[in-house]
Amino acid sequence: MITTKSPAKLILIGEHAVVWGEPALVMPIQLFTTIKLKESADNLIHFKQDNLNFDYQISLGELLKHKVDPTNQKMQDLPIAILQTFNRFKPLPENTGLSFEIKTDIKFKGLGASTAFTVAMLKALFQEYRIADSKLMLKMAIEAESIFHGYAISGVDQSVIIANKILSYQKVANIPQFQEFPYSLSFLGEILVLDTGKAATSTGESVNYVKNLLATEPEVYQPIVKKIGELTGNLESGIRNQDKTAFYQTINEVELQLEALQVVRPKTIKLFNQLQKLGGYVKMSGAGAVKGEGSGTAICFAPDFTKIVEFLKQEKIPFFRIKLQ
Repeated sequence: MITTKSPAKLILIGEHAVVWGEPALVMPIQLFTTIKLKESADNLIHFKQDNLNFDYQISLGELLKHKVDPTNQKMQDLPIAILQTFNRFKPLPENTGLSFEIKTDIKFKGLGASTAFTVAMLKALFQEYRIADSKLMLKMAIEAESIFHGYAISGVDQSVIIANKILSYQKVANIPQFQEFPYSLSFLGEILVLDTGKAATSTGESVNYVKNLLATEPEVYQPIVKKIGELTGNLESGIRNQDKTAFYQTINEVELQLEALQVVRPKTIKLFNQLQKLGGYVKMSGAGAVKGEGSGTAICFAPDFTKIVEFLKQEKIPFFRIKLQ
């Protein structure tokens, strides 16, 4: 049996501004999707995830004919898209029998769950068929998820999760550029990853909302985008120098800029204010939302999480407490 795992990811800083050429930092976190792969004697391909009562099997021939519909996604569609993509690059034998057992710790939106699954599954397939080529894996991951989601994806999540390292990401002449950020966040101890409530708008809707703001009032909103870019540089400096004070201040400052872009919901802002009073430094992570109550995933740092954790438990706000690497 082959066992592989891939981490979740989150945007540390730079969301929305990165669309307009500013830098962003994206990092892996210690939440994982694990795949166990073994050969199956019945010449069928099996996908099983016990906690979701998901148990699906299909022949390779039927799998290759299956049409993935991004507007009506089913649980089997992502693993099918992955195997279809793998087969285009490395054709599978007609009598292929494989069994994939799936387990994941990644429960919140915005943490790259589909990419962690895709990469863990590709790692297992690469081991099974003795392929060692990280660039090919990245290409397959991007193609499979583009099929599944129904649009061309940037490759940010895939690059971070395959590398399992903090990456600096920036568009140069509209071409994504990735560079390893070779510094550790371990000096900060831990991070809380919070669920502020499901975002009522998709990433694309939130991005388009900001795009419209920039088009209609550029004199108001372009400086905000630039400021987020500057704050990303400040945060990088704080990490390089292991300066907790500078890091914490930058987290709160960039959150104010995201609020000014109107992608953080009023209920979330109220939550953040409460966490700040308890000693937290907190920001949205991801696209946020432009309607509804929730803003999706948020991240919180603090010298001492005791009061914050008590508050979150009392308010029944879901969170993960994760050690930083």
